[in-house]
Amino acid sequence: MTAAMRFIFRTLVLLTISATGLSMASATHIIGGEIYWDCITEGEDAGKLRFYLKLYRDCSQNTMIPSTLNLQVEGHPSITLIPVDMISQTDITPPGCGFNCATAGIGDRTTEEFIFASAPVVLNGVPPAQGWRFIASWCCRTESMSITSAPNYTMTLEAVMYPYNGENVYPCFDSSPRSAEAPSILFCAGQDIRYNAGFVDPNADSLLFSLTDALHENGIVPYSGYTGAQPLPGPNLDPSYPLVSLNPATGQMDYDLPGGLQGRWVVVTTAEAYRCGQLISRNSSDMLLTVLPCTEQNEIPAIATPQWSAPETASGFEVTVNAGDLVNFVLEGVDTDMIGSLPQMVGFTASGTQFGAYYTDPDSGCGHLPCATLSGIMPGEMAEGAVSTVFNWQTDCAHVMGDDACLPEGSTYHFQFRYRDNFCPVPGNNLVTVAVTVLPDPVVESPTPRCVAITENGEVNIEWAPVEDTFTPASFAAYSIYHSSSPTGPFQEIGTLTDINAGSFSHTADNPVAAPSVGGQNHYRIRTRSGCNGAALYPQTTTVSTMGLTAEVQGSVAMLSWTPVTIPALPGTSPGFRVMRKLAGQQWEPIATVSGFTFSDFTVVQNGPVLYRVEQDNNLPCASMSPVAEGYFNVGIDRSDAAQHISIIPNPSDGRIIIRSESGAGMSGYALTDLSGKVLLHDSFTDGREYLNLATELSPGVYLLRVGTKVGFSISRVVIH
Repeated sequence: MTAAMRFIFRTLVLLTISATGLSMASATHIIGGEIYWDCITEGEDAGKLRFYLKLYRDCSQNTMIPSTLNLQVEGHPSITLIPVDMISQTDITPPGCGFNCATAGIGDRTTEEFIFASAPVVLNGVPPAQGWRFIASWCCRTESMSITSAPNYTMTLEAVMYPYNGENVYPCFDSSPRSAEAPSILFCAGQDIRYNAGFVDPNADSLLFSLTDALHENGIVPYSGYTGAQPLPGPNLDPSYPLVSLNPATGQMDYDLPGGLQGRWVVVTTAEAYRCGQLISRNSSDMLLTVLPCTEQNEIPAIATPQWSAPETASGFEVTVNAGDLVNFVLEGVDTDMIGSLPQMVGFTASGTQFGAYYTDPDSGCGHLPCATLSGIMPGEMAEGAVSTVFNWQTDCAHVMGDDACLPEGSTYHFQFRYRDNFCPVPGNNLVTVAVTVLPDPVVESPTPRCVAITENGEVNIEWAPVEDTFTPASFAAYSIYHSSSPTGPFQEIGTLTDINAGSFSHTADNPVAAPSVGGQNHYRIRTRSGCNGAALYPQTTTVSTMGLTAEVQGSVAMLSWTPVTIPALPGTSPGFRVMRKLAGQQWEPIATVSGFTFSDFTVVQNGPVLYRVEQDNNLPCASMSPVAEGYFNVGIDRSDAAQHISIIPNPSDGRIIIRSESGAGMSGYALTDLSGKVLLHDSFTDGREYLNLATELSPGVYLLRVGTKVGFSISRVVIH
């Protein structure tokens, strides 16, 4: 890039950044940051989101940070900018070495943290597959070893909100990952680098960590001998240099720094949050790590693996327990270096969403009670040569996060411990992350519905085979019945049954949540509540629907059509649908059993209303029943008018008959049914006389022959012997 091109580029970037209120002069000293959001769950703003921007500034020069900045929003149909205001400004320079942001001169590596927050935001809609991107970008990046001509590029931070089960983001349902405390970014040459961005998730969603590319406003910055996945000097630069390693479960980055190596390198740690196996958010921390020359050699504190008391079989830094188990271990940091003739002092900090107030209260201060506590030497205290602390956490069902979309698979909590000595100018630091995964109690599967019946008074009865609970202690809590007037939802809980032996539920018009839909279909799901505190809702993929039935009458023919309970049929369901009919003053009677979803009734011979319903048996035993449909017949006149024009000879017969139209009435077609109304043969006529040989098609018996004419139709009994 020529000097003229560089001048044009910087001018354009300056104009862009000026619109957001962050000047280029101050931005060149921004060395890191992240974006995250909180879901507000209480008060008048419940359901809204609050966005945060963290920035880290090298304060070796007296530059200013504006009090208001903007987050850009990409992908949302109506919101493009979210203003954020400064809410805190904190000097995070390691203490005890005689310099801080207030007194720092050029070359003093001091660091200041700024936190910005938005007003509550209504973010309406469902993100697209690629998500909504929230971006902060400014000119220019600080010089670094890993990025070619870094000051020619903007520094861009981003966080991404992905779609989740098609749910509208308002009201909100997720808070994104964020760092629990400011990371250590200063190191002495010759020290091993132990770095962690410190991401935690307030919802205990599953986190997957990776090292990713640094961004500028037009994409990925150009690396020189480095990559986002290998952001520190590696074999590409010198075969003797080591590779960076990152634990994807804890976010811990380890790098054995070659002796004498100094400089500044960009490290971007990304945390992907998963819920029910779905990627729900993506947040990144972009930081500039600095390795300084130090006049003396200093080793970082050593941290032994935890000494586990509970569970006794645990080892290392990751453990999986069942809800209700105790987690207890001793963690110790040791530093044997001397400062002159005196042992170094060692202290530590601890962070995580589950620590109680002041690290001592199990009943307050954490995201989900009970809280984890510490005893022994506490965070902030220092001791000569070694510090030892005892971690204690009584896990509980409350620590297993659930979601209606899936069964809880366990929730992982990250507890970070950072140990620091008192060496100057840069204290040696080491950190570890202890990951505790809390598993839920076993769960009971949901039953499969077997029948859905609509009674004549409009109630809907759902029946199922009761489930079995084989766990000790018992896990089952209740059946939850969900209803919707649409097959795709949303479904709402309309009732619960705590008796595991219950096998039916009646949805009545006086249901306090929602009455059955009148005139439309009703759709149901049955799910079990079991597991931890009955909080686990077992997924129910089977949606059962009430049968819909229509009866269209033309003259004296009723054409019925209906919809099934499910496709394919529920287990144990008979293959046929039973068509029921009720004539005026009579009882319900079966008139046909058919395998399809339609039936035509030709056999009504009286005027007035006729009622129909369709039933389907299940071997539970139970029967699904459609609503009642009414057809109004006017058959008397039509039939008598047509009958005098039609003759069938011979009748009885051996199956060979002649159908003849008299007086020029004409014949349009015929339909032959059995006495139940099931259509056996049908065809149209080509002239006024038709010869039929029924002996080749039918067994001896009595049948009904319907013949259509210009003046109506005739129904006659036909006997085949």
